Amino acid sequence: MGFEEAIPPIPDRQQELRYIHKVEESFRAQPLYKLYMNEALRTRKMEYAENYNKFRKNWWVNFFYSGLIFGTLFYIPVSYAYRADYFGIPFIYKPYTVAISNGGAVRQQFIKRFKLLAAVTTVFAWSYATRVADWSLIEDEYLEDYGPRVPKFD
Repeated sequence: MGFEEAIPPIPDRQQELRYIHKVEESFRAQPLYKLYMNEALRTRKMEYAENYNKFRKNWWVNFFYSGLIFGTLFYIPVSYAYRADYFGIPFIYKPYTVAISNGGAVRQQFIKRFKLLAAVTTVFAWSYATRVADWSLIEDEYLEDYGPRVPKFD
């Protein structure tokens, strides 16, 4: 996978200097938090890591925006479902109930409503972000379709 099939021709001094300059640039281009070994597939791995980070960023952006959209869409039906308790008696929001009993039934209904809304929003946001994500960026995880990148000289 990381080996050449044929022996390349011997470069002259100018080609060597250009190659050394390109290797220095590629070492400067690598991020500070990750060290890539000096091997034949080093530049390919760096490109894959960059594409993977791009994919993750796009996935999280899609997740948060779809969470905002689905959250606002599901808030009304979820709130409508929790207007009454289990016996069908509607809740009456009384300030003294909230102040005296540390929330009481009103607080419990708010917690139930929030848990259901969070669960539904998370499921829909995750499914939307996974479906919309551009998976072509990270299809070849093991770099099977790539060989070593031989530097091209002018």
